Amino acid sequence: NVGENLFVSYTTASSVDTATLGNQAVTNWYQEVSDYDYANPGFSGKTGHFTQVVWKNSTQLGCGAAQGVKTIQGRKYNAFYVVCQYGPAGNVLGQFPNNVMKP
Repeated sequence: NVGENLFVSYTTASSVDTATLGNQAVTNWYQEVSDYDYANPGFSGKTGHFTQVVWKNSTQLGCGAAQGVKTIQGRKYNAFYVVCQYGPAGNVLGQFPNNVMKP
């Protein structure tokens, strides 16, 4: 049972630095912290990526990157994907107070 976060970046560039792409993904997921209500801990569709990233009991992490092509309004873009899986899965109802700590 794993948790998962997905990220995609569209660009006309033919390649991207994978470390930069990974940093963009994590930064994007973590920015949801501004919407998290520590006074009322729990799951929200607005903060689910963030809470999985910081979930205390998720002690294993695997990430990968892939490239594809996406046509948007008739124009082709390179699509760069990042997928991270976390084990054991986070975002477990009733366990937020013990797993999502204030920074």
